[in-house]
Amino acid sequence: MRPHAPTRSLLVAIPFLLAVPRPTESQTNAERFELRGKVVNTVSGEPVARALVQIPGQPARFSDTDGAFSFADLPSGRTDLSAIKPGFFNERQLGAWIVPDTSVEVPSSATVLVKLIPEGVIYGEVKNAEGQPMEGVTVRALRWLMVDGRRQLVTQKNAVSDDEGNFRLAELVPGKFYLTLLPGNQAGNMQLAPWRKRKQVGEGYGMQFYPGVADVSSASALRVRAGAQIHVIHNFVRQRLFQVSGTVQGAAPGRVFFLELLDASGEPVQVHSRIDQKTGDFQISGIPAGNYLLMVNLLRQRSGSPDIDPPQNAMQAVHVAGDLSGVAVTPGSGISVAVQLRDESSGNASEPRPVLIRMVHKDFAQNVANITIPLPPGDSRPANRLENLSPGTYTVEAQPLSPLAYVAELRCGSLDLLRDDLVLGPGSAPPPIVVTLRNDVAQLTVGLKQKRRPAAILVYSSEYPRRSVLMPFSPLSPTVSFPSLPPGPYQVLALADVGDLEYRNPVAMEKYLAHAASLTLEPHDHTTVSVDVLDSLEQLE
Repeated sequence: MRPHAPTRSLLVAIPFLLAVPRPTESQTNAERFELRGKVVNTVSGEPVARALVQIPGQPARFSDTDGAFSFADLPSGRTDLSAIKPGFFNERQLGAWIVPDTSVEVPSSATVLVKLIPEGVIYGEVKNAEGQPMEGVTVRALRWLMVDGRRQLVTQKNAVSDDEGNFRLAELVPGKFYLTLLPGNQAGNMQLAPWRKRKQVGEGYGMQFYPGVADVSSASALRVRAGAQIHVIHNFVRQRLFQVSGTVQGAAPGRVFFLELLDASGEPVQVHSRIDQKTGDFQISGIPAGNYLLMVNLLRQRSGSPDIDPPQNAMQAVHVAGDLSGVAVTPGSGISVAVQLRDESSGNASEPRPVLIRMVHKDFAQNVANITIPLPPGDSRPANRLENLSPGTYTVEAQPLSPLAYVAELRCGSLDLLRDDLVLGPGSAPPPIVVTLRNDVAQLTVGLKQKRRPAAILVYSSEYPRRSVLMPFSPLSPTVSFPSLPPGPYQVLALADVGDLEYRNPVAMEKYLAHAASLTLEPHDHTTVSVDVLDSLEQLE
């Protein structure tokens, strides 16, 4: 029941159309109609030419120079209409959780416009401390997105500055963006040989957030509006740069290793990665102060064979506040955590229901370990064991792959992982993670008091916030169903705007719960509730 990360649809929100019945036909069920409409820019109101307009089961049409289009020989009833064009978005492309009503009635006397939202653009120049243009700077537009109820900083667009320092980031949806800038000589290039230590350069240009700060908490947010073009000038500030050096254990003839240093958003940040394949020594230079994830992959070629064994990897968090030396990384020797499954479902089959276990690093969301237990056929990993974990703090998630089961308990020793995170220290050997399944699920059906309103439905668990579920509500459906909820207390909200709400964070949710409908679900309950749509989260902030 856990929703997946939001994806873009290629359908569009609609709405200008005039359905005109053929004057020569009588009003019968077999009557056919012509549908006419116009595609317009939602900001300027101007017509959008050459937009691709589609109706299911009909040949696609392009709008003309006046934005007009028509479909002939349509039956009566409701039909879906979509329009797309590069440089524009439709409502479905903008809404990760809100499903707009893109249907129209045929025939209809109403005149409705098909509206497309123009892209936003951030453009500008990059200059050095002396005011000279900088070529080859990678500029990234980042945005906070909600992934499984957690805010995560995700790169949306990339650009590289030209010989005059100019860059342009297009196809941006409305919202807040942050810029990171990485000088061109800091592209993470790796030198395999010859290897010799370099003297660390104490000051220079490293990765920065606009307008020249070290992290996103100090960065300036750029609010991009539909059709807007934002001009920025970034003047690079000289900063202290540091070096990380150490050894990859296991280097030997026939083995090759690769490494990267990633920031919290998963992007490479180093100037140079110099490594000695014989000794395993490495040196990464030009690193600004901050928290990073060191990733190492060790490949081994089979003796006398061109084949390569599966790589061994290691991920190690490093805090850089000065030069670091003596960092030792051993691929394949990370922390191991066993997983046990207890299936307490009634009518249990001879084999337990499979469960997906995920461990997500709190500081580096791209550092994820997962396993399905029992292992599917052909999986060669050690049964029921998560291996090669790096030290750090993890959120542990368990998702039954059976539709009518839920995780009743998720524990590691005395730690309740449905509420708390798991901390793995260097060299630690934690107790097994024990997953308990049950199937005395409750079913909740949610309707809206305002009919045909696009919204998302949040079922929030005040007892176990990590059980909270967010689902889109289609305006074409009278209700949305949650068929496999664990028994317990819940609060239900209908949201017209989800934004980047951390819906599994009790602190973030506190201000919204006064507007929720409260209920308690008993085992095997079938409960129905109707709720009002909360128009805007920003009104409560």
